[in-house]
Amino acid sequence: QNAAGVWSNGDVGVWHMEQTNGSANSILDSTSYANHGTPVGIGSSNVVSTGAVGNAINFVNTWGGQGFELDYITLPSTNGDELTPQSLTLEAWAWRNYTDDGIDWRNIIARTSSGAGDSFTLSADGWSPNGPNAVTYWGTGTATASNALAFQQWRYLAASRDTTGGNIYSNGSNVATLGGGNLNYNDPNVLIGAQWNGGSTPDQNWVGYIDEVRISNVKRSANWISAQYASMTGSLITYAGVTNVNQYSVGPVSDTNAASNSIA
Repeated sequence: QNAAGVWSNGDVGVWHMEQTNGSANSILDSTSYANHGTPVGIGSSNVVSTGAVGNAINFVNTWGGQGFELDYITLPSTNGDELTPQSLTLEAWAWRNYTDDGIDWRNIIARTSSGAGDSFTLSADGWSPNGPNAVTYWGTGTATASNALAFQQWRYLAASRDTTGGNIYSNGSNVATLGGGNLNYNDPNVLIGAQWNGGSTPDQNWVGYIDEVRISNVKRSANWISAQYASMTGSLITYAGVTNVNQYSVGPVSDTNAASNSIA
């Protein structure tokens, strides 16, 4: 894969979640930044073939309180500040395997600032009043979208923001508006499937599958996110018009689908 050529338009991390043997740096980042993730509590048996796009990783996290089995992935920013942007887009496919269970929220992607609250998190609520089908972006400009994450169904979730504000998206549709402001960054690591929450170990763990995690240092537009969802579900197909019918000259044809666009 030509990482610089394929993932160069603001992408600072792309994790396809295709495979892992449980070792350090085995969750591969497809961008040239090479911020490969290290799994905790996750091995080859957690890889499932029924992902949204190819394989996915199952975060089991069996019940036992806020710090239970601890399946999560650490993503270090090894090249500087590429994972600390003020213009930011978070994306992931998520499959929820839990109902209301007394946990405040379940994290899909999270980065905290020690002593200063959340830098950013994309998560699902764990209980009432919003319920587990609600998706929340925590951090500067917090907002919650109800009915954005169905039980045991794949949903493509995204949060796109900059200092002026932004939006939460579910399956390519705008479902909530984010406020603006500056993000605080202190903690060096992003987590998939959990967050650091002031304790000795991460908590607020995800229970279910996660696939195709992406972080960009640009605020993606609504049209871009809608097209991204269409491309990963095989529904983005465009055809150029016929340029000269009499001479049977047909313009170029483009067929972008999950097989050709989403996995590089």
